[in-house]
Amino acid sequence: MRQVLARVDASLTDLARLGELPLGNGDVIRVLDALTSASSRLTRELCRAVAEADRRRLGDAIGARHTHQWWAARSRHTHGDAARLTRLGRAFEDDLHAPTARALADGRLRVEQARVIVDAVDAIPTTVRVSDGTTRIIDPSARMQARDHLLDAAGEHDSKALRRLGRRILEVVAPE
Repeated sequence: MRQVLARVDASLTDLARLGELPLGNGDVIRVLDALTSASSRLTRELCRAVAEADRRRLGDAIGARHTHQWWAARSRHTHGDAARLTRLGRAFEDDLHAPTARALADGRLRVEQARVIVDAVDAIPTTVRVSDGTTRIIDPSARMQARDHLLDAAGEHDSKALRRLGRRILEVVAPE
């Protein structure tokens, strides 16, 4: 583990040195694209680590009521940011959200897009009242369909647009 973390640190040091070099426009674009993807990938690993800290209840040793409080104090994240990343990390442990976690780990999603997808899928009710006053059970596969639809849409839409799509996702995956 120490070797991996040392390589990450060394790579970031090397990356910082790129800023000292005269870069052409194409180089700047490549660096920006690579860093955007790397940021998503690193955030996925951060979520994985904080979910593990939560599972192990590491904050208990200092009397923190919640892992995100403990982690916020250690990292100087705000409590809100730490709580959001902790929730996202825990959500990624659910098989339903594994494809979203993989897309973030692959650098295909940004963290806010992943959060929007998880929230939209989790917001899908198990039943819905239809216009004739009856209640219908929503097929459990609708959640997977919604997730997959939003993951596809994430290739073209930012988190704000995904949030709008997510609010109306039942119309797409379960129009009846």
